[in-house]
This record gives sequence, C-alpha cells and structure tokens, in this order.
Amino acid sequence: MGTPRVIALFSAACILTAGISLASKPSAAPSVILDSSEIPELEPWGRAAANTMEEWYPRIAKLLYSEGYEPPEKIYLKINNPGKGVAGTAGNRIGIAASWIKKEPGHGVLIHELVHVVQDYRGGGVGWLTEGIADYIRWGLYEKKPLEWFPVPRDPAKDYHQSYRVSAGFLYWLKTDRSPGMVKKLNAALREKRYSPDIFKKETGTDLNALWAEYREARKKT
Repeated sequence: MGTPRVIALFSAACILTAGISLASKPSAAPSVILDSSEIPELEPWGRAAANTMEEWYPRIAKLLYSEGYEPPEKIYLKINNPGKGVAGTAGNRIGIAASWIKKEPGHGVLIHELVHVVQDYRGGGVGWLTEGIADYIRWGLYEKKPLEWFPVPRDPAKDYHQSYRVSAGFLYWLKTDRSPGMVKKLNAALREKRYSPDIFKKETGTDLNALWAEYREARKKT
C-alpha cells in the first residue's frame, strides 16, 4: 500500500507506549508510516522498505505470539540524516541512519528492528536472548542463512552471552534439534517477565550450559 510522508519527532520520552494495545491475538497487518523528510532522495528506498516491513510484520507477530498480547497496528519508520550507528527501536518507532542505508541498502536490519517492536519486553528482556531472537528471525528466516553460517566463538570461555548472531545460531539449533517451540516459549516468558534459565531444562531436559556444550560439539561435526 502507499505510505504517506510525515514529519515526526523521534523522541524516546514520548513513544514507549504509543500505539500499543493489549488483546488476545496479533493484528493481521500493520500500517508503516514513513518519514523521509530529512533526506527525500531516500524516499523510494523507504517505501520499498515499508512494503517489506508490512509483509513480514504479521509473520513475526505470529512467530512471537503469546496469550493476551497484540502488537501495535502502526509502525513509524524514520530515516535519520546522517544518523548515528545503524538503527534503533523505541516502542513502535524505528529510526535508521541514512549513512547505513547507503552502505547496506538491504532491508534485513529492519526485520531485526521489527522483532524488537513485537517483543515489547518492557524491562523484562535478557540481552543475549532479546538480540538473539531478533537475529534468528532476521538471519535464519528472512535472510535464509543455514545453521552453518552462524558464528561459534573459538574461545570456549565465550558462550551464548556473545549475543546477536552467536545467540541466534544457538536458538536456531535448539528450535530445529531439541525443542521446536523454544523461541516462542522464551519470548512469552520474557514478555511476561517470568523468564528463568530453568526454562531450558524444563523444555529439553538439559540445562542451559550443557545445551551450549552440546551445540558446540554439534557444530564441530558440521
């Protein structure tokens, strides 16, 4: 669908609860509102990105569904010029740096940020899992990378706490080899502020650190 250009302030102070409602099921489709006013020449990229977001948002909402939660129906996407870093999310607002778009014009980073919109942990998140889930959906499902693509630290002292793609690969393995519903259950526990590492043993019969050791061994074989 077409998306209007708007001028909006990207202020974390006033957006943490904007557009968020609680209900029993995720919404069927979102509306992505684009603000490319700071750099109009990137509006075509922004419109294409908004279309990708509108296509993938319902899929992400379904993957991360939990009882009693409905993600926002509107998402605000702002292209910041020049912008700092890559991208960031606060509530239902996503900002992305124009400098990053020019370097990496794909939409994968926005899939990662969309996951953060849906997660909506509100202080209940655990860093490595929050980013690991987002990268699992981005790289494993959207980018379609195989398990072998995800990095495993060479240093045995480094584990799933490395976050992002390292954690994502671990979650990918858990979902495919040990517990198909693991990501959804972890997400629900984080969203409802009842997460404990014990959930891994409850769902798989093996504690978290032992699972990581199994994962490292499995990856050595591949």
